[in-house]
Amino acid sequence: HKNHNNIEVISNILINRKYQRKIMKIKSVEIGKNRCFTMAEVASAHCGNIETLKKIIKNTSETSVDAIKFQILNAEKLCADENPDLPILRTIELSQEQWKEIFAYTSQFDMIVFAEVFDTESAIFAKEYVDGLSVHAADLTNPFLIEIVASANKPLMLNVGGSSIEEIRTSISFVKEHGDENNLILMYGIQNFPTTISDINLNRIKTLEKEFPYII
Repeated sequence: HKNHNNIEVISNILINRKYQRKIMKIKSVEIGKNRCFTMAEVASAHCGNIETLKKIIKNTSETSVDAIKFQILNAEKLCADENPDLPILRTIELSQEQWKEIFAYTSQFDMIVFAEVFDTESAIFAKEYVDGLSVHAADLTNPFLIEIVASANKPLMLNVGGSSIEEIRTSISFVKEHGDENNLILMYGIQNFPTTISDINLNRIKTLEKEFPYII
């Protein structure tokens, strides 16, 4: 009940705030109007098991969310051999053939599909199969990754939690150089989980709205 109340409080704040002028349409859903655009974040909840992921997708499709977001990575491209996280990443990554199966499976459901990509190889692969792309805050100023996702000419979500205004501007300049800034969505999020209401700092959204003419 507590978590439900927290979600309700956040939703009411977002719905009642002053929305920016820009509106983006993905499939039949308009983002930027007087409603919350909801997305189910799968992350690594599948633990590298494709059947588990299919169950998550099916269960998600039975909710009222607008979109689902997958995280796609190539452990060998993301980490050096000496990185202690490499064995963990290997257990949660899926092959490109498995992802093709997942995208085909997801297509039967009425959901927008985003992919958050963590390396250039994954970005090149994923952009052919999804409705939108996402860049993690850790890669916000990665020009090689931004070039690929921007040139895909699809809705592009830049995660800006913890980033400075100057870092965000730098990332946007990369997007302008290689793609269309009208595809931009700036996603403000918090990196500590579970997040308490006192840590959310929704006023940061107001700051972003004043600084940037994009969907926040």
